[in-house]
Amino acid sequence: MPTLLQRVLVGVAVLIVGFLLVKSLNVGPSGPSTEAPPPALNATAQAIYYPTQIAALGQQIVPTPNPDAEWTPVVEVSGADSLRSSPFRLTSSVVRLRYKLDVSEGNSIAILAIFVVPDGQPADQSPGIPEVFAAGPGEGERLIGKDPGSYLLNVQVFGGSWTVTIDEQVV
Repeated sequence: MPTLLQRVLVGVAVLIVGFLLVKSLNVGPSGPSTEAPPPALNATAQAIYYPTQIAALGQQIVPTPNPDAEWTPVVEVSGADSLRSSPFRLTSSVVRLRYKLDVSEGNSIAILAIFVVPDGQPADQSPGIPEVFAAGPGEGERLIGKDPGSYLLNVQVFGGSWTVTIDEQVV
């Protein structure tokens, strides 16, 4: 047999659910509404497109590159599995990260997360927010701001093969 406390908790839960239900129905006072009716729904089927870049997570302040600047390749890596690259050195604070993601046979989509982490960061430490998080197939580029120093790429992939290139602005 339920205790008094259990009965009270169930009663409070029912009241909360009822309140939320009434709120979700947007029940208001009677009378003519001054709001416009919602737009009619389009009943035609629409194709679903996967975005190339799902989110620009972890926005950073990036110095604006000189439009006439030249870019020099620093490192290019590719693969079909996740990996941590060999260390590479950045000498400029304006860095361009380019990527290409292809879907492996038998998959309908691939997911790619690219992290640029300081050299020496333990492999079991979380790399933080990715510079790029993409679903594909697709390709793209992103400018990132990094202090000069030694870094490595931590690339995580599911269902595809990829290529990542890091370029830096020639100063």
